[in-house]
Formats: sequence, C-alpha cells, structure tokens
Amino acid sequence: MAVKYLGDDWLSEVQTKLKEEFSSRGKVSTRFAYIFKDCPDSDQKWTMIQLQKGVYVDFTSGNGEPPEHDFALNATYDTFSKITKGDMDGGVAFAKGQMKLTGGNQLAAMKLVGTMNRLTEVLSTVDTEY
Repeated sequence: MAVKYLGDDWLSEVQTKLKEEFSSRGKVSTRFAYIFKDCPDSDQKWTMIQLQKGVYVDFTSGNGEPPEHDFALNATYDTFSKITKGDMDGGVAFAKGQMKLTGGNQLAAMKLVGTMNRLTEVLSTVDTEY
C-alpha cells in the first residue's frame, strides 16, 4: 500500500529501511538535510539523516527550518520527488541549478555523494504516493 510522500507512514517506512541499509560501520559521520520548497501542503519541509561512522542514527522530518545540520540540499518538492521516483538524476538536477548545496564544507559534502545516492536508492524502494 502506497504511503504519502513525506507523511508519517512514509517516514516510519524510510526509518526501517535506513536501519537495514546503514547498519555496518564505515567512515561517514554526518547530519545532512534535504530542504523541500513549494510543498503541496506546506511552504517548506525538511528531512534529515544522521549517520555515525556509517551507521544509521536517525531520520527525521518537519516543517519550516531544519535543526542544526552539517549541510543541506535544497530543491523544490517536485524536483526531489522526481529524483526519488528515478525520473531525474540528482547530479543532473545539481548541475542544472535545480538543487543547491548549502552550509558546511562544500568539498566535504561532495565526498558524501555515494552516501546520498544510497539514501536515494532506499527512498525509491518505498511504495509512495506523490
């Protein structure tokens, strides 16, 4: 059964899947946010994943401004939903200026592209209603 994108059931399902995907030790420790602009039922929403040495710690969401984070990817709801559905590549969206990286050390953030791609893959496995 499909769950509403960014809704509570979606968040719960994503948390379960992230615990499985990011369960082994690694090098990545970060808190990064996705900031969704122009959402259907809110001006701005956010999600944030926290990893500690490659292991899932938390995945949260909310409205308005996200809590403190190392960096954020900013795009419209439409852009993020296309990326999650696999209709658009995140790198292409970034190159075209449809997604912007803000905060923190930009070079350090770029080293996390593989981690962000894994997150996108996990999100794409959730049966989602957009």
